[in-house]
Amino acid sequence: MLILTWKITLMKIGSIKTVLWSKASKVIASPYFILLAATILCYFDVATFQHPLKWDIIDLDLPLRYFVSDCIQNGIFPYWNPYQSCGYPNYAIPITWYPTVWIFSLMGHYGIIALTVDFLLHIYIAGIGMFLLARRFGYSDTTGCILGICYLACGFFVGNAQHFGWVIGAAWIPFLFAYFMDFSKNPKDINNHLKLILVSYFIATGAYPAIIFLSGYIVLFMAIYYCLKHIQEQGYKGFLTYSSMLLILSLFICIISLIAIVPTLQSLDVVNRDMSLDYLLHHLPQPVRGMISLMLPYAVIGDNDDWTTIYDFFGTDANSMMNVYFGLFTLFFFAIAVFKKKNAIHRIFLYTGFVYLLACFPHKLPIREFMIRYIPTMDLFRIPSVYRLFFIIACLAIAGIALDGFIKTKNNKRLINIIATVALVSMFTLSMFSFHKTSITWQHIAIQSIIQCCLIGVFILFNNQEKIPIKYWLVGLVLIDLSVATQMNGGGTIFHKPNTTTKVLQNETSFPKTQYPATNEKPIIATKGHGFSHYWRNTNTFMKDFSAENYSPYYLKSFTDFEKNDLLYKETLDNNIAFLSTNVFATKSVKDTALYSNDIVFADLPNFEKYSPAENDSTRAIEYLIAQPDQFEMKTSANYPQILTLLQNHHKGWHAYIDGNEVPVYIANISFMAVEVPSGNHYVHFVFKNNLIVTLSIISLVSFLICVLLLLFNTGKKTILSIKNTFI
Repeated sequence: MLILTWKITLMKIGSIKTVLWSKASKVIASPYFILLAATILCYFDVATFQHPLKWDIIDLDLPLRYFVSDCIQNGIFPYWNPYQSCGYPNYAIPITWYPTVWIFSLMGHYGIIALTVDFLLHIYIAGIGMFLLARRFGYSDTTGCILGICYLACGFFVGNAQHFGWVIGAAWIPFLFAYFMDFSKNPKDINNHLKLILVSYFIATGAYPAIIFLSGYIVLFMAIYYCLKHIQEQGYKGFLTYSSMLLILSLFICIISLIAIVPTLQSLDVVNRDMSLDYLLHHLPQPVRGMISLMLPYAVIGDNDDWTTIYDFFGTDANSMMNVYFGLFTLFFFAIAVFKKKNAIHRIFLYTGFVYLLACFPHKLPIREFMIRYIPTMDLFRIPSVYRLFFIIACLAIAGIALDGFIKTKNNKRLINIIATVALVSMFTLSMFSFHKTSITWQHIAIQSIIQCCLIGVFILFNNQEKIPIKYWLVGLVLIDLSVATQMNGGGTIFHKPNTTTKVLQNETSFPKTQYPATNEKPIIATKGHGFSHYWRNTNTFMKDFSAENYSPYYLKSFTDFEKNDLLYKETLDNNIAFLSTNVFATKSVKDTALYSNDIVFADLPNFEKYSPAENDSTRAIEYLIAQPDQFEMKTSANYPQILTLLQNHHKGWHAYIDGNEVPVYIANISFMAVEVPSGNHYVHFVFKNNLIVTLSIISLVSFLICVLLLLFNTGKKTILSIKNTFI
């Protein structure tokens, strides 16, 4: 009896193991799991926290996100950042309202770990987005998985890993196209509306503006096509239904994105940006030689950030702006698919992708200049190399045509063998030629050529065998291809090899997190850098030091004008955050440098007679009570009337109160704020208020939550079952 019971128990255990293994196999074979594995494998040094991300994502994005998290942790609305360039309206930067920034901020201070996880999350999102877009084109899940791997590790993400706004925009663009196709096919389905509204909000608040504008034109072309299609299939009634739904959708997208749109429009008049035609055309274009990265991505990377070698070969030292790699084998399939029959959406992607590619070369072709002159919004962004993103998306979408046919029925097997053989011979010849060169770039070309030869050779071997199914060996080979390419380029454009994430993490132990110091009691001009490992710009935000330093494209025009006056810059910033003075002159006297001293104030006051430099009161003093991002409060004492200058840029959101009574705020020394303070002891309070921004943030937040809840409610059991079938 015991033996029988034991046998039955063993059988049950065996059956349980079989079920568990079956379920585990399904999870491992799931495209979502494969894309997650691809994200970790391709970005292994970052994903395992061995090496930190580098350049702009550390110097620009991390301080901004840290500031928002610090405000949230201290119960302060993130209106104003006082620690860079003597203050700027932080609320006017759309990323302030991006969901992941707030999610991580609510969990704690946004540091290097949060930044790394956030970055990897968007890489993974990018892969899923391309997978879903592939489904909309009718491709198999295997094809979609391959395209997803190629996209999440393509040259745009690898090259521009330092530009988080580029990464975020590129991550969500495939979702935008996929959900717009869903909406256009069934405009009455509310779920299609909700998905598009949410994705549009992610793009509006997180993406680099160029990506918003460029994708907008592709969506416009798609909308025109679907309008014509509805007329053809359903007559003008169908057109009216579609266009009215499109109008309603656009309205709701605008409503949820108000917190990004309105502040941006408000700041256009006060933000300084070099938008001259020459700058727009020639600032970081795509070099023609950089197109070699279509097959040899390692060629565009120098050793240890060797800018001279890169410049000598490519004519630019911006190695992050050149990489257009999207996979060796997908390039083969793209070459075949270009000549195959394509539907209208394929053609829209293909034509716009190639036009955008041509716009990457403004120094060679007039396409970019034509766009700037005649196409709306094309003059609102710099860096022409951003166009290459849409070329990569177009190539992957088109490559899917031939790739899907090859996977399903082995179409073009002989043709793909011929292309692969030609590529193999070409790569081998190029490697032999390159080995005789002494340039680092040519050596990289040789190394990458040998690697590509090996990959192509393996591809040809697998393509001529029948035992192992295509979907297994091709996915594996593509994953090896992209992970090798990403790892080889990673040290150049993604992560910083000399440093470890653990070492960088130690910086955060020095950051004051729980309270705001009243003031740092040292001249503004002196607060530059804090000797941190890996952090070397905008560090004042971490340490809550008021500073004129700022590494950011976001500069107020008034502060830029102030910086141009070198002598006034030095004299004015040789003060603490606020100072008292009777040395006051009209603004028109600012050109008279003989008047300059560290307590000089140039401001257009109603009455200058009561202020005399001779009445330099030695007893005047300031006692700081509050000095935090949205308000400054101080107690002043003086025997004579004084001008109190606050070294924060003048902005319409600031209000000043003396002993509880609001007083006028004047522009002092070109860019700063000043108030008239009577003699005696007084409380002076500067407060930043903008009720419109608070209202818009509430509208956007409520709209966002309603959309999420409605989407979850409407999908209901269908969503749960879909997740269960995918992951269990």
